[in-house]
Amino acid sequence: MDPIDILGLLCAILTGILYIPQLVHMIKRKSTRDVSYLFLILTILNSIMWAVYGFYENDLPIILSDIFVFLTTFVMLIVKIYYEKIYVNAEEN
Repeated sequence: MDPIDILGLLCAILTGILYIPQLVHMIKRKSTRDVSYLFLILTILNSIMWAVYGFYENDLPIILSDIFVFLTTFVMLIVKIYYEKIYVNAEEN
């Protein structure tokens, strides 16, 4: 493995863990008010497009990082929907 491949894998790992602190913050605070649906949806679409590009170019770092970004952002979207539903139900009661 040459140095540029190693750099690519390190970048993929860093990109993959980039969203974890925000997800943990959302879960700890049980609040997703500051995270927009537009951000989450655009990030999901972007990671899908990058993953498709990575498969087309057979670029493992791009494939790995964007699949992980997709999964992490998808979980963030689910958490946002869940907490907003709880928040709406609490207001109704």
